[in-house]
Amino acid sequence: MTKAKDATNVLEHAVIELSLAIGQLRRRLRTEVDPGEFNLSQLGTLVRLEQSGWTSNADLARGESMKPQSMATILAELEKAGLVKRRPHPTDGRQVQFSLTKAGVEARRQRTSAKREWLIAAVMKLPEIRERLIVLGTDSDHNARKMALYCIRDLGIGGAELLAVLEHAVRDLDVHVRLAALAVLTRLIDASDAAAKLALGCLETDSDPGVRRAAAVALGNLHNNSPRAALALRTAAADNTDTSLARAARGALERLEKR
Repeated sequence: MTKAKDATNVLEHAVIELSLAIGQLRRRLRTEVDPGEFNLSQLGTLVRLEQSGWTSNADLARGESMKPQSMATILAELEKAGLVKRRPHPTDGRQVQFSLTKAGVEARRQRTSAKREWLIAAVMKLPEIRERLIVLGTDSDHNARKMALYCIRDLGIGGAELLAVLEHAVRDLDVHVRLAALAVLTRLIDASDAAAKLALGCLETDSDPGVRRAAAVALGNLHNNSPRAALALRTAAADNTDTSLARAARGALERLEKR
């Protein structure tokens, strides 16, 4: 009992230290990549639009946990900067929907690329961190697996070793680990077909609605427009039982059509 308690305490301490380190890393990353270009609320809105495609002000506000009035101000600023555009809502005449413009997509691509380059350079100087995170990704404790996967996502670690970890993670019994694995897949900008197949498998067979939605977003970001992926996304987009899944699938299809 004492050994188990000691192990739990060690894990909790490690998680706290890791969380603090990630916070410091994120702040450093913002300084390196765009010191003052966007604030956190604007960045969050751009990321959400990139992932979801055409989205209403109300849905964006809900997703970012803020009041619709605050989100309207953010959207007005981004629209003025030429990064987002609007259109009438296809089914609700009282609302409008927003999406990234070509300039908005390019701004996100440049920022992601700059982040990735800086992180790769930083991580390559600390190979032991990469190796430890890869090992933790298959740890027996599901919390350790989940935390390691989110750290891998934030650090932009890639490669064949990561794909091997993700192959197990997308089949994990813990839904939170599967979601973490898809969060990693969503960020793999230079991903292989193997990564897209993992996301596609989740969309086609996973029983959890949240996992299927995350898989649809990942497929759109991975730019996999194979006939099988397109069919799976079209089927999900027509799902009348899960409007969130249908919206995510339509957003993924829109991103694939732009490619």
